[in-house]
Amino acid sequence: MNFNVDVNIRAVGAKQINDIEQQIKSLQNKTVDVRFNATGMEDITKMFSSSGISNKARQAGQQAGKSYASALSSSIKNIQRDINNFKFDATLSRMNAQLNKYNSQSGNVALDRARTAQVNFQKSYTQLQGLLKSGVQVNDERVVSAFDNMTNASEQFKNAMSSVNAEMSKTLADGIGRRSADQVQKYMDTNTKALSKYRTQLEAIRDEYKMITTQSQKVDLDNRYKNLQATISAEGLSGKSRWSEIKRATGQIAEFAGVYGMIQNVAFEVPRQIVASVMDVDAALTTLQMATGVSNTQAQELMSTYSEMGSTLKATATDVAASATEWLKQGKTIAESQKLAEDSIILSKIGDLSSEDATKTITAAMKSYNLDEAEVMNFVDQISAIDMASATDVGGLATAFNEVAANARQAGVETQELLSYAAVIGETTQEGMASVGTSLNAIFARMGNIKLARLKDYENNGEDLSNVETVLRGVGISLRSSTNEFRDFDEVLAETASRWNSFSGVQKRAVSQAFAGTHHMNEFMILMQNFPKAQEYMQIATDSSGESMRKYEAYTESAAGKLLPVCTEMCIENIFNCR
Repeated sequence: MNFNVDVNIRAVGAKQINDIEQQIKSLQNKTVDVRFNATGMEDITKMFSSSGISNKARQAGQQAGKSYASALSSSIKNIQRDINNFKFDATLSRMNAQLNKYNSQSGNVALDRARTAQVNFQKSYTQLQGLLKSGVQVNDERVVSAFDNMTNASEQFKNAMSSVNAEMSKTLADGIGRRSADQVQKYMDTNTKALSKYRTQLEAIRDEYKMITTQSQKVDLDNRYKNLQATISAEGLSGKSRWSEIKRATGQIAEFAGVYGMIQNVAFEVPRQIVASVMDVDAALTTLQMATGVSNTQAQELMSTYSEMGSTLKATATDVAASATEWLKQGKTIAESQKLAEDSIILSKIGDLSSEDATKTITAAMKSYNLDEAEVMNFVDQISAIDMASATDVGGLATAFNEVAANARQAGVETQELLSYAAVIGETTQEGMASVGTSLNAIFARMGNIKLARLKDYENNGEDLSNVETVLRGVGISLRSSTNEFRDFDEVLAETASRWNSFSGVQKRAVSQAFAGTHHMNEFMILMQNFPKAQEYMQIATDSSGESMRKYEAYTESAAGKLLPVCTEMCIENIFNCR
């Protein structure tokens, strides 16, 4: 039995179509012997006996191939034209220019999509250029595929940036511009060395912050401010000028002694101060002996060491002794206590804290987060860096941290995250930082109660917690990674913040009350609204290595830093003579 055979082949390009046409012509009027065992022979005979069916199928295949070739030819011409006109280079430059405005921004979903699209566009363009340089023809499938990927990436970038621009055009909440201006003024007060050269630029940025109304304006101004800070730091102009320190020291002396009669009384006042300092040293010696049980000789040797440390740290021996004694009472060795006392003194000086309060803060960090002595300075760097970046200070951050550290660690929140949460809430509400710490502690304790199946929140008048997970699941937020495992709370907060703007007003209040309870839901809502800023502070804290020592160097060069050790050495010498 003889059959005509039609061949249907997918063609790519005009040359391939011509080859296929020649193959089809060579098969015309040829027959193929086919042997098979099948039923329905009559239907097969009727199908193949229809006149012209082979020719019609062949013609349809040829027409489809020609249409594909025409479309392919048009795409190839477009690619060649765009390459010759440098259209792709211009597109990439526009992408980079648009993204550069937001270099300091993170945590924005649409902005992340735009950055991904730009990377994909550049990757495909690089691939396209490599193919063409290696001699691959423009009509090669790999070139066409790279071009299609660039087209898709360009469209994705355009859509993402539309969302970003819409977000950036939103009106800022009341007070944000003013708080940013206050932060610039604080920076100027702390870094008076820079004012002789950069006062005009800093004042201009400060005044512009007072006038901004949109998020986009703030982003542009933030970038200018950060660049100027980097320039000031690179030129070694951070810290206070000597004249500024002299004026401050003079002011402190005048405030302490009083302008009236200062000159007449100075001859009598200095001996009185020395006597008072000697008594302080004697009290420190006594406390040291009572806490450690060392002999009088050993205590004097330790005080001599503390005096030397004080000279190096620009602190009094009594401050060093008080801190070291506290660490000895906690079971630390003499070597460990001296290292931790040094860290405590640095924190106290850069944060204007007493040595006792600084020791308390470091103790909270070590016990809550299981830090060892080598990790303490990293924590001090974090708190110092966030102090510089935010409208809060070291003392306030330390106060908030002490309130909440234990519960935060149990919730899976790290130190840099906790400090960033406190900074954002504190600078927005302008509440006392102890109150901020109390609010965060209530939130973390509430989540801790849920983990332990304690379904009453006594921080909020015994509120029922049995429906908290149900409320959160209603908006797609889960506290658990599995039936028996809870997620780290920082991960849950980040997810909630990423979806915050998609919630209705009613949902936002319900979620806030579920997380924080009735009395602290306002602080939670503020944290969610400003979470991108908190993430910015987290990154600053992560990159903060050496920040505290840079600030401490400014203190050691001050008048107060240079005067303190002199008095200390005199006091130690007198107390040794007395004993």
